[in-house]
Amino acid sequence: MTDDLVDANGREVIAFTGKVQNLQRVAELTHSIIEMAESGAWREYSTAIGHQRWLDAEYDYFLISCQLQRDDVARVLAWNADSAKLAPLMDRDAPSDRRRPFEKAAEEWSAPGTEPLVRRAERLGWLSRSGQMTASPVPKRARAFAATGLTMEERARRTRAERIPADRRHVLDGIAHQLLEEVPQEHERRYVIDRILRRHDEP
Repeated sequence: MTDDLVDANGREVIAFTGKVQNLQRVAELTHSIIEMAESGAWREYSTAIGHQRWLDAEYDYFLISCQLQRDDVARVLAWNADSAKLAPLMDRDAPSDRRRPFEKAAEEWSAPGTEPLVRRAERLGWLSRSGQMTASPVPKRARAFAATGLTMEERARRTRAERIPADRRHVLDGIAHQLLEEVPQEHERRYVIDRILRRHDEP
């Protein structure tokens, strides 16, 4: 590979691609994926293959080009607190100035061999049999937090509260306060909640 054809970002991308193909530990792979995302080097780089540019919500396209399995990416992001940081970088609903249709991005990809990017995406599990992108590897709860700044639980609590009139909420708040006084132990309160959630005809 000719050094004068490879810029600084290209060297980072080449190192990343080689590294992720050989990592076995989930923690190391997770760190590498997040570190590359945050570096921004993946956005635009030059190698001996050519110049490559991805829009800022096309990180999943970049990961496909690096031959990462979709399920591997989903697994390493499943329980990582930084997953929400990656959600905007793989936002399927991003406007066209941030994310191109995959087919268009694939046409403009500088392929290192004969395998088209669409075929690579199919092989790696990023495309369904119908040719549609499969679910984002970023967990749903992380995508929700990135979009709203609220966890799914917080959003659900707010939604429930908004569906109840203020005067009724006041009554229910009183019941909750009384329950807290009469049942101070958390495990006992959880037992009460379990009983409430059960069907009335269950033992």
